[in-house]
Amino acid sequence: MISIIVPVYKVENYLRACVESIISQSYQNWELLLIDDGSPDSSGAICDEYATTDSRIRVFHKHNGGVSSARNLGLKEARGEWVTFVDSDDSLLSNALETYINTSQNDPQIDVIKAGYIILNEKKNSQTTFSCESDIVLDRKADIVRTLNGTSQYHGFLWNECIRRELIGATEFDTSIQWNEDNIFSYDCFCRARKIAIVSTPVYCYYIRGTSTLSNIKDPFVVISTCAKIYEYRMRMLAGIGDMEMIHKFESGYVEMFHFAIKLLNTFDYKNRVNDFKNNILYRDVLKKDLTARLFIQCQNPVMSLILWKMANKIRVVSKKCLKL
Repeated sequence: MISIIVPVYKVENYLRACVESIISQSYQNWELLLIDDGSPDSSGAICDEYATTDSRIRVFHKHNGGVSSARNLGLKEARGEWVTFVDSDDSLLSNALETYINTSQNDPQIDVIKAGYIILNEKKNSQTTFSCESDIVLDRKADIVRTLNGTSQYHGFLWNECIRRELIGATEFDTSIQWNEDNIFSYDCFCRARKIAIVSTPVYCYYIRGTSTLSNIKDPFVVISTCAKIYEYRMRMLAGIGDMEMIHKFESGYVEMFHFAIKLLNTFDYKNRVNDFKNNILYRDVLKKDLTARLFIQCQNPVMSLILWKMANKIRVVSKKCLKL
């Protein structure tokens, strides 16, 4: 059986389409866990309505605690051998669960299945399919790292993967993080997986109905702590491999998000908390390889730290653009 965990919050306009996409799956041995996270609209009632019509659907109502706490409750209650997650304003393609099950039966050591997906941008009225060229099974950590963190579009998204429940074990979502928590959870699983299957078949429809999550992030403390954890898990995947190209790629990614965090610090009126921000910085040895980051970290005066960063960052950005040309 596959357990499908769907956190529900303020999605009364989209929830029915999500649930119907699961009910109409070609593979029918599933259970659906609808986790009503204290939704103030009619979403909870819609969940209850579906539960009365299908015994495979179970509903849990809880006080609002965020998507991670809702997913954690779903994991606690899940009975299936496999677990997948669906956002309540998205939908599964009709062959999604069948694709996961057929892939799992190819090799008993497959612990994670990553599949293709479709992004539907309602604002731009566009549709884009993301898929790999062919199905592959990765069993070497080096291959897993390069495929999921290289040119692949699959990355650490949670909604296009199916995970063996035994692999998840006691692992939970970090409820202290409200951004990229799905990536952190996925990387934790990747680190312990025996084999990961990469499937070209699209299984998921992801809808873009407004601005991106990244553009809505305004808290530099959330950004820097989250990116540090992602960097930690990525480096854990590289343990014992010695792949300098990927190490450099991960370090560069961490540095770029560090600069994004400082930009937020400078823009959204966190200027009086510069020293607090500095105290939260991890992996300083990586950041100090970048001159602009090093200037910010080492400057003792909070105001001057931001001034130096702003000046140096302009030069850094222009230099990168010139190098690309």
